[in-house]
Amino acid sequence: MSSHLTTTNLSLFSIPIYWTLALWPQAYSAFIIKSANNSNWNNANPRGSETIESYKKTVPAEVYGRFERAKAAHNNLMENAPLFIGSVVVGHIAQLSPSKSPSIRFLLFWFSLGGVLG
Repeated sequence: MSSHLTTTNLSLFSIPIYWTLALWPQAYSAFIIKSANNSNWNNANPRGSETIESYKKTVPAEVYGRFERAKAAHNNLMENAPLFIGSVVVGHIAQLSPSKSPSIRFLLFWFSLGGVLG
């Protein structure tokens, strides 16, 4: 008797999960800077060079390093989102069985997220 999870293709549910988890490093980076910078966050121009320089000057180097890694992880996940979504959709259209669906995309996601936490 086969399990419902091995016979039902749930791959499309991985897309909103990926997107939600890809937004986490962005929120984490804002939290890091706000907590180390007396809750100051430049909402008008958060990517501006002046803003980044002011963060670099006002927060400790270790905190700024974690902020940069979190931003880099978020950017990497956003850049890889079209590839991930495309592979999931193509696999779904090709009707890959859940038991043969490659789990490498989940491994790649967790390795890229490991850069934030490491």
